Amino acid sequence: MASRIVRKLGTLLYSAYLPDEAEIGEHTVLGYSGIGVFIHPRARIGRHCLISHFVSLGGMGGKEGAPVLGDYVRIGTGARILGPVRIGDFAVVGANSVVVRDVPAGTVVFGIPARVVRTLSDPAGDYERETGLPVAVADRDRAPRPRPQRSRPPGASVSGRNELRTDEDPGLFDIGAPLLSEQEAPAPKPPPVPPPESVTLEWPAGEPSPPDSPTT
Repeated sequence: MASRIVRKLGTLLYSAYLPDEAEIGEHTVLGYSGIGVFIHPRARIGRHCLISHFVSLGGMGGKEGAPVLGDYVRIGTGARILGPVRIGDFAVVGANSVVVRDVPAGTVVFGIPARVVRTLSDPAGDYERETGLPVAVADRDRAPRPRPQRSRPPGASVSGRNELRTDEDPGLFDIGAPLLSEQEAPAPKPPPVPPPESVTLEWPAGEPSPPDSPTT
């Protein structure tokens, strides 16, 4: 009964839906007192997560399950995380992004639908710098670290970074195995400029030739 009263007050005062069935880890913070935040009853949120206002962790039609967030995850304002997706430790979801696929640990995703735009070289350090909050030593030791990937030839198309290539490890959520950030293909070189054509002037027959140099 008490949980229902608290939930009703949250909806009335903050336009938020925070069911007591949802699992929320310790030291997780909802920005601006959780105004506009919707959390699915079956959602699971790890420790030390930062969830901004007007964020939705909801379901998706035709799919069973709800989002699962790892530890030290940061979710930007207005983001939507839908369906049974998993967000890896130390991942960052950009504002107003719509996440419908798993997000590798230690990466930054953005867009609609969200795609990986960057891999953090030091996820724990980045979390501390951006939030001013400490990361426990044990958590820092197990933070994901980027690993080299086979470089693609110049001019090759860039696939969605939520899609694995045949040469990449499918264990996205194994510690130490997130994808590196994609590099933009080099800009095409401009076409060579042809040299100017030589011009030969013919003096009319019978006319005196012009002097080689001007006279003073």
